[in-house]
Amino acid sequence: VIGESFEGKTLHLFAENALIGDKFNFKKGTFAVHALSAAGKATLDVSGAPGATAQTLNQNKEPGAIGGNGDPGGDLNVYLETAGIEPPAFNVNASGGVGGDGQQGTSQHPGANGGDGGPGGRVVALVGLPFLQWLFLLKQANALTTVGAKRQAVKELREKIPTDIDSVKPVIGLLQD
Repeated sequence: VIGESFEGKTLHLFAENALIGDKFNFKKGTFAVHALSAAGKATLDVSGAPGATAQTLNQNKEPGAIGGNGDPGGDLNVYLETAGIEPPAFNVNASGGVGGDGQQGTSQHPGANGGDGGPGGRVVALVGLPFLQWLFLLKQANALTTVGAKRQAVKELREKIPTDIDSVKPVIGLLQD
């Protein structure tokens, strides 16, 4: 079960199965799993930290302190080997951090502008769907040259048919005939 914070750290996670619970924070990294389950509002979060905000009122005649800039969002590589027709609902957040508020002024002392928001991060997601893997095997079977080899390949394919996917049901009917 994953649901802890590794905020500010680079994380490379490789697992057979993973369960994401709530928000999973880290700076950047790789999340590669064979199968993924989600609990609650599951989020892989590599968003940037917000910029600093002055906590006091400006008491000078000069403009106050400008708010700090937000940190950039992190880079995230997600590889999910197999996802069913309805993959687990999880979110990815790689937004840049918000700019901090400028120092507040008073009626006699000027305040300041807020900081800039950080740039968003980069997310690359590769998701394998069972029926795509099955269609690849079907293409390989079609390339076989002998009738006996093709029959054996079709027999093996019938056992691997992803029956939970409506889009391949017409193909299933053809193979069963």
